[in-house]
Amino acid sequence: MSDNNQMTPRDKRNAHILCYISIACAVLPIIAWILCEAFYMARIAPLGPSYTQNDYAGSITSVTDVAVSVLVLLSGLSSIAALVLMIVVRVKYPSSIFGKVLMWTYIALFVAAMIITTIVLVTCAIACNDALDECSNCQGIIIPFGMKLW
Repeated sequence: MSDNNQMTPRDKRNAHILCYISIACAVLPIIAWILCEAFYMARIAPLGPSYTQNDYAGSITSVTDVAVSVLVLLSGLSSIAALVLMIVVRVKYPSSIFGKVLMWTYIALFVAAMIITTIVLVTCAIACNDALDECSNCQGIIIPFGMKLW
């Protein structure tokens, strides 16, 4: 890279390649989740709606469990790889527009995930608090008077 903060075509191409790989690594957990669901449905579907715990075939279960474990491991590692590649692009090619957009996209996704997680946790706390209030009015259930989650 030259000193005047201009990127050569080769630097731009390398930055774009790293950004595309980072995006692929960020999308891999979604694909892995879909595959895990497909493995789960493939394991249950032949058994029909009225299966029991003893109906499971040991070999099918172990193969799908191993596949799901590998997919979960790969999705976790690929999420970390996506962030690392974005950081590499930002450090090695600081004037890359694609790298900047990718960084701000990851930041926005992280903030959105934190907001959604907070909303879900507050909603669950309210639901649990309402359930405790309802249970305190039931006969035969002993809940200390005035017990609340907060």
